Amino acid sequence: MDNHSYTVETHYAFIQRLAHLIASRPADVVSEALLAEAQGYFAAVQAALWTIDASTRQAVLVNAAPWTVPDDRFPFDALMEAVTKTAKTENPCLVELNGLHGWLHPFKLEPSGTVYVVSLATEKPLPECLQEVLQTWFTLLRTSVAQLQAQAHLYQAQKHNDKRLQEVTALYEIGQAMEGGELQALLDMITHKAAEVMEAQACSLMLLDEDGQTLVIRSSYGLPDAIIEQTRVPWGRGIAGRVVASGQAMLITDPRKDPRLAGEDVPYRDDIEASLCVPLRDSHGGVIGVLNIHRRKPAPTFTEQDMRLFSVFAMQAASAIKHAQLYRDLTYRVNELSVLSELSAAVNSTLELEQILQQTADGIVETVRFDRCAIFLLDESGKLVTPRAVRGYRPETLGSTPVRVADGVIGMAVRNKALVLIENAQRSSQPARGFGRMLGTNAFLVAPILARNRVIGVVVADNKPSGRPIDRANIQLLTTFINQAGMAIENARLYHDLDRRFNELHNLWEYTRNLLSSIGVGVVSIDREEIILTWNDAAERITTVPHERALGYKLEDLFAHFFLPEEEKNMLLEIIRLPFQTGERHSRFKCALHPYQRGEMYFNFESSPLRAPNGSVQGVVFIFEDITHEVLMEMEMQRVRQLAAVGQLASTIAHELRNPLSSIRASAQHLRGEYAGNAELCEFLDIIINEVDVLNTKATEFLRFARPVEPVFQEVSLSDLIGSTVQFMHSYIEEQGVQVEVDVSVPFTIKADPNQMKEALRNLIINAVQAMPEGGTLSLIATPAPGDTVNIIVKDTGVGIPPENLDRIFTPFYTTKAKGSGLGLANVQKIVESHGGTISVQSQVGTGTEMRITLPVHPVRRVRRIDLGEDDNLRTRIPDL
Repeated sequence: MDNHSYTVETHYAFIQRLAHLIASRPADVVSEALLAEAQGYFAAVQAALWTIDASTRQAVLVNAAPWTVPDDRFPFDALMEAVTKTAKTENPCLVELNGLHGWLHPFKLEPSGTVYVVSLATEKPLPECLQEVLQTWFTLLRTSVAQLQAQAHLYQAQKHNDKRLQEVTALYEIGQAMEGGELQALLDMITHKAAEVMEAQACSLMLLDEDGQTLVIRSSYGLPDAIIEQTRVPWGRGIAGRVVASGQAMLITDPRKDPRLAGEDVPYRDDIEASLCVPLRDSHGGVIGVLNIHRRKPAPTFTEQDMRLFSVFAMQAASAIKHAQLYRDLTYRVNELSVLSELSAAVNSTLELEQILQQTADGIVETVRFDRCAIFLLDESGKLVTPRAVRGYRPETLGSTPVRVADGVIGMAVRNKALVLIENAQRSSQPARGFGRMLGTNAFLVAPILARNRVIGVVVADNKPSGRPIDRANIQLLTTFINQAGMAIENARLYHDLDRRFNELHNLWEYTRNLLSSIGVGVVSIDREEIILTWNDAAERITTVPHERALGYKLEDLFAHFFLPEEEKNMLLEIIRLPFQTGERHSRFKCALHPYQRGEMYFNFESSPLRAPNGSVQGVVFIFEDITHEVLMEMEMQRVRQLAAVGQLASTIAHELRNPLSSIRASAQHLRGEYAGNAELCEFLDIIINEVDVLNTKATEFLRFARPVEPVFQEVSLSDLIGSTVQFMHSYIEEQGVQVEVDVSVPFTIKADPNQMKEALRNLIINAVQAMPEGGTLSLIATPAPGDTVNIIVKDTGVGIPPENLDRIFTPFYTTKAKGSGLGLANVQKIVESHGGTISVQSQVGTGTEMRITLPVHPVRRVRRIDLGEDDNLRTRIPDL
């Protein structure tokens, strides 16, 4: 996955998806889905699950997501060899696979001992930040494989049982006299048929007990009940015991005279003519019991042919008995497996711990058939247990607070990882006697709940209310069931622990995201590959690049979108990369940048190392602040301070000059009147008067610049404004050999001071005409502009302004003319700004200059009269005496 970025949010979403897959899909497809999710999330070429063939000891592919490279480019043989080696060592490892990076993690499942290996092949090494979520994914995959194996074992067992049931059914369908289903009915039928076929008057069928040491009559024909109940024949003793021990049939006519029974005290009955005792052998040749028949006098004795026939009969009877026993056991086992499957499906259908515990307790009581039960869970230390689900016990019996495991019966089950069965607590030693007294029962069991060979809790159960004994079948079913439940409990605990931790991480991520979104400076973080991982709202606002277009991109690729001059881009990259080289923080202030179509901007920059837990630099946090407005305000304030100083100076000069000038002019006028007849003297006096008037004009310009007058706004037609100004200047323009072009294509009406705007236009026209000493074209254009504004453009085809002078033309007293005061354009700027507008200039030497005035249609009054303290007589022109 190109340009993939990993954050806490993506980790959380990934784990949530895995948990949803486990909870919503069948176990046989979960592992494939988990592999596919991991291959996509970790940008892997291949994600697979392997096992080891028991005979060849070679790796065998169990499941895999489709790899994303052609088969001829994928190093399958190298990976299989690495998997085989990893399975032998049973240790996780990282391997190199012909240019790919392999992550291999083995695990063994009990009780089968099967070894599996999980593999991830990536084009780049997995970053350190993925280790925790990678381990979580591995744990969930291992759990799903364990569940699948458990279900496979149940399925195989059930399949085997079904097959055996089919075999048993086929045997019972054989057209012989050995038909039946229920074992006791079959045994009764065998004794009846044996007596009938062999023309005997009595028959008994004896089977070895569970210990295999004593023969017990299980069915009889023609025998008194007293004999049936009292007969217990030890193995190797008496007629039946010797037949079982030797495996040879015996024909007895008089037990007192039979040398085979020497030393045996065999009862003799006068009414018995002869007896046959033949062994009952199973299919493996093992003796499971004997079949006896007796003929009463005066019936004929048994012959050797009778013994052979009876032996064949016994052989088929033994086969039928064995199959009937197997059928009974298998039926019970099938029922048990069915119950276990239903219970396992119930407890594995949810990840809610409390629901699993309650369903498990219900299953123990309702299905496993214990009268009472209690489920205790261990804490993380393994030293305390708490009752979490109780059925049948009174609340005060077990309490609800944690108790120490210590050395009690529960402690024995926990330490030994084995079931503790107490059949007679009163005759047992402590602590069994005390625990039984607390439960109020003489027989109980404590079974450990195991998950991955670790005890996570115990089950206490008994049958006190009904008084039924605790049989082995119940114990076996309970053990199998709680082991399945243990896996579900552990999964629920793991899920809730992961959910809690990721909720904490998500809350932390939300807090961090809100924090980053709230601050006004741009915050960007990158990893060692210079991939952008963080891009906050301020960064998006300042750069106009949305975060979805920034996250996951390489830093240098993103900078290409800003179209910065090469030296500025290199300067920025150098600032950001310095922490990788030095491990220290670096700052730069008031850096000027010129992004495409955004003009000059000013920034403060700071880059800091982002360190891993081991102290290494794993990334950089880059902070930038747009201070363009502040810098421009500072420059404006500087300009205002300069203008204020210049204005004060101009006011002072005007004040100091005008009084002497008034005296000089009055004196010159007086002398001219006195010497009117002296033409030569009058000529000089006229020069004095004219020069005084020039100085007076300069002083007036100084005062006008120093004392801006608030405009008097009124409705003004731009067409009339421009037309009247051009008409007023027409003679001057023609004298200079300049042609005028006026373009006001659309009639505009704005609010402005017409006198001030005419003065501004006159200044611009004079400057334009003076820039064309050889004649040229003067253009005056009015056009609409965005934002409810209009443009007034004054353009000439004159000599142009050198680039180095463009930034200074609005500076007071700056001029390139021999007789200029340097206040014309400064006054124009003041007038435009007092109308809430702006003025800009574009010029090219040898081509001409364009002055552009932008005015709002509805200006907001913002200029106030500045009173510099002159007397009223200083605001009037020098009187003509």
